[in-house]
This record gives sequence, C-alpha cells and structure tokens, in this order.
Amino acid sequence: MTILAQVSLITGIVFMLLHLPCIIKPQLAQKALKAFPRNKIMGGVITTISLIWAAYLLNQTPLGKFDVIKDYLMIATPVVIGLVIYFMDELLAARALGGLLILIPAPILTATRTSDSPLRLILVVIAYIMVIAGIIFILNPYKLRNLIAKLFDSDSSIKIIGISGTIIGILLVVLGLAVY
Repeated sequence: MTILAQVSLITGIVFMLLHLPCIIKPQLAQKALKAFPRNKIMGGVITTISLIWAAYLLNQTPLGKFDVIKDYLMIATPVVIGLVIYFMDELLAARALGGLLILIPAPILTATRTSDSPLRLILVVIAYIMVIAGIIFILNPYKLRNLIAKLFDSDSSIKIIGISGTIIGILLVVLGLAVY
C-alpha cells in the first residue's frame, strides 16, 4: 500500500467520523458545533496539538544560522502554549482549528507528490481548501461561528452536510483502496 493510499484512507475515515454524527444525531451535532468556537477546553487541546506539531516541524526544518533557536524550542513551546491559551481565550477553538487546518495538509501534499495518478488532485484540492479555511479561521474566528450558525440551522441542512461529508469520506477510502 502506497503512502498516498494510506493518507487517503486516513483522511476518508476522519471525514466519515466527523460527519456521521450529523446524520445520526443532528440535534446533538448542532448543539456541539454551535458551542465549539467558544469551548475553552477544546481550544486548549487543539492549540496544544497545533503548537507542538508546529514546533516539531520547525525543529525538523534546516534554518541555517538560525539553528541556534532550536535549542530553545523545548522551553519556548510550553510557554507559548500557556500564553496563547491565557491571552487568546476568546474564540480560541476556532483559531486553533484554523491552525490545525493549516498543518494537516502538509503530509497530504507530501504524499501526493509521489503519485502520477490524476485522481491525486482530489486530495490536493481538499488540502488547499483546508489551508484556505484555516487561514480564514485564524484571521477571522467569528467567521466559523457565523458559518456554523448559517449552515447548521435545521435538521435537514445538518443531515445534508453529514451525508455530503460521509460521501467524500467514502470516496477517499475507495480511492485509497482501489486507485492509489
């Protein structure tokens, strides 16, 4: 199984897991999604994951004469996590989700480079949509709150979004198993 197939399978499974609650329990999904942007616990968890991942990537990147700062990453990362959680608590979960959406496409795009299949562009498009959404949510976290309020206002719209996301997930799983 190629690395692209593995990435496609993982991405597809994550898509399905994130969208199935919208089909199974639309009221609960709506309640959880509306509370998400201001959820301080989720904001702290996602911020911690994102900043540790970013520190890891920075540590792996050759920085030339700035390689000296890598020695301080182990100290600076927990300090930065604490400062971000303390000072940016307003809509932190939306901002942290944006950061995660910027980091997730890196392994997806790395995996697509080694494939010649034209269907790899499906993953490339999904990755770039994630990056654009991530930038928007970091810069304007209220956009996520407004988007959730508009898209998840009724059971039927929640189910449509859930079905659409699940279909995309199934497509990615099928591509991972059969094509890549």
